[in-house]
Amino acid sequence: MARRPLDSVVVETIAGGCRILQSIKLVQDMHGPASMQLTCGDDRAWKEITRIFQPGREARLLLNGRLLFTGRFEANDVPASPQSGVVVDITATTKLADAKYITADPNTRFQNVSIRDFVLALFAPLGYTLADFQFDADADRDLQTGEAKGKPKLVDLEPLLDGKAKVQPGESIWDAFTRHLKRFHLMGWDAADGRIIVGKANTDQAPMGFLRARRDQPNANNVISPHRIKDWSEVVSEVRVAGMMQTEDGDDEQIFGAAGDADVLAIAAETGHYKRRLVLPLDGLRTRAKAEAQSRRELAARNRMKDAWDH
Repeated sequence: MARRPLDSVVVETIAGGCRILQSIKLVQDMHGPASMQLTCGDDRAWKEITRIFQPGREARLLLNGRLLFTGRFEANDVPASPQSGVVVDITATTKLADAKYITADPNTRFQNVSIRDFVLALFAPLGYTLADFQFDADADRDLQTGEAKGKPKLVDLEPLLDGKAKVQPGESIWDAFTRHLKRFHLMGWDAADGRIIVGKANTDQAPMGFLRARRDQPNANNVISPHRIKDWSEVVSEVRVAGMMQTEDGDDEQIFGAAGDADVLAIAAETGHYKRRLVLPLDGLRTRAKAEAQSRRELAARNRMKDAWDH
């Protein structure tokens, strides 16, 4: 049986490439900043490694010459024990992580601006510019109305009033960023080259590859240790979203949209556990169809670890 070539993993630093790694973990998440954790070093090298892997220094991860991660070192721990000696546990994150810890400027302009311009203004206090982002075409749309010259109107979007559009007191850059993107079904995540992508996940494209972990042909595997996850610690049985719609008489009427998870509801009926109904007040729904669609999205987001795979 032909042997599969060994993979080449390199962490690039200001001092060059580091290949002496005991373990490495890369987390790429479209719902949050990417991160990298690695363990390296020995009794004789830990002082030099600690000097190189300093917080704020650039970190790049390459697998077989392909760039997977660009960020900066953030945490540097040096655990020691008589059994394993001295090693260095290092964590690297991306520039997107900064947005979670900085309060957004409440004076950020939100009227008559595009999504792109609003995002750039939000991140400007961090020193980020257009070169730090990659925007989807929908980023040209008006932040409040959703309109854009030469583009069709979004049928499931209602204009956002000034009180809701502006940065809220104490709101972080991340929260303001994701709150507005969510209205347009957009997301923000990290690219391998360190830029922040603002766009939509393409769930309709054909698969670009496959995952393989078979005992009879181990040399052909590209997954070493698949991990099945069934975590019900945060599941909800039902999500109801509430909004307001205007009747033909001009009166405001409350509307609801509901979505239930069949698996969780079945267990709740059988055992009495996980009877978790979540009610969310949301603005801009206006129709029952929009409320129903939003409830399904909220349910899927909250129950995504109910039956998932990690690898």
